[in-house]
Amino acid sequence: MKAEGIDLSEIEKVLDGMDLDRSVGALSHLYRGGTSEAKKVFRSFLENRLDVYTGHRNQPQTDDVSHMSKYLHFSQISPIWLALEARNASAKKDNIDAFVEELVIRRELSMNFVLYTPDHDSYSNLPDWAKKTLEEQRDDDREHTYTRKQLESAETHEEYWNAAMKEIVHTGYMHNYMRVYWGEEDPGVVEHARARLQDHALPQQQILPRRPRPELLRQRSLDLRPARPWLE
Repeated sequence: MKAEGIDLSEIEKVLDGMDLDRSVGALSHLYRGGTSEAKKVFRSFLENRLDVYTGHRNQPQTDDVSHMSKYLHFSQISPIWLALEARNASAKKDNIDAFVEELVIRRELSMNFVLYTPDHDSYSNLPDWAKKTLEEQRDDDREHTYTRKQLESAETHEEYWNAAMKEIVHTGYMHNYMRVYWGEEDPGVVEHARARLQDHALPQQQILPRRPRPELLRQRSLDLRPARPWLE
């Protein structure tokens, strides 16, 4: 396989010609990159887990998800290829439809919004209801405060939030629904939402977390709800 001006038959030579930091190792031994690996993982999903996708995709205690988000994010797999493979799978129609709907409709809506909205990541682009809610809760009392380092080290009082943080730090992966929980419980999101969207980072000063809701997470393990607008 060749690309214009680059001979891809000897990958190591191509890499040697790049300014790469070789001291950076693999983030995790659990997940391998590359298109061939992505296809292998996806075919395993189609054969062994797609048939329970609708019921299990929001259940972090299972592994019944596609694991394609990481490969899609780094352009290592084609969403068109995934959709065609899923449509030809032998699983029940409702599971196939649910997966394709997330892949094609939800993901493409997000991708197009980013593509056609120059300031897509700014506070001003939040919907009015979201900005209104954030402003109304800006001065809510909070029981705990944490520094940025404490958050990065998963040193909060909320065991589920800590577990989610540790998972992604040590494995490079966080289950789809745990990402939702992590975001909903995201410390500082109310008081510092504007700064975080503008700076793309947690502020250095002390920040205030929302009240923990571990009972809600326990509820969710039994309460099957619609998946969030991104693919896993």
